[in-house]
Amino acid sequence: TLFRFAINSSAVSSLLLAAHYWAFKMNGAGDERVRFMAMLSAAVSRATLFLIGLLIAKGWSITTTLLEDRHIVFAVLAAVVTLSALCELHHEFVKDETTALFLYSSAPGTVIVLVNMFCLCWMGKCIFETSADEKLIVLKGFYKKIFVGYACWYLMIPLAVILAHVISPWVRYRCVILVELTARLGILVFLSFELWPGKLPSRVAGAELTALSGGNAEVADNGAGIEDHLVTNGSED
Repeated sequence: TLFRFAINSSAVSSLLLAAHYWAFKMNGAGDERVRFMAMLSAAVSRATLFLIGLLIAKGWSITTTLLEDRHIVFAVLAAVVTLSALCELHHEFVKDETTALFLYSSAPGTVIVLVNMFCLCWMGKCIFETSADEKLIVLKGFYKKIFVGYACWYLMIPLAVILAHVISPWVRYRCVILVELTARLGILVFLSFELWPGKLPSRVAGAELTALSGGNAEVADNGAGIEDHLVTNGSED
């Protein structure tokens, strides 16, 4: 459900952004309210993806049904959402004659980058602890792939910050938006592949069968011995 919500929010954001630029093409100004809603939808999608990553890192509903440090999880999530919303509001209501992209070149944007790096480090710590407690090799590999995928997505944000500061002003917005949209599309496709319904349970079931197959010979020998013992006792009676 959370993943579908993230996909829908991202799709709404892209559609609203396309509508804004279509209006910009027609009247030369666009619709700032539509653009603001597009950026807000994108922030909601990013926040949902943050939450999904943190829940997976904790092993919730995969390795354990108990969500530890839930207060920290939701506090970090609230901080990211709040800062993103403040950046968007700053861009909407504080007019600037320069081409600065507030979300990635302002002080709140820098704080967002620091929070994201904290999330990445904390996610790595949680995945390491969850993987250490996990016995199935297939789930250990699953957690490692999730971390690599999220690491690539998190590191795209510092790349966007660098681009916002070094690229020429007349192409800055286009390049930064392209990086952000590409990164979001990449993480959505990656999670769609890894979290496809029935894929993970089938992997776990296969791993459990493989783990149990090593004891089949012993079980068969024990079964044969029990059967011989029953036959011997029956013939004596």
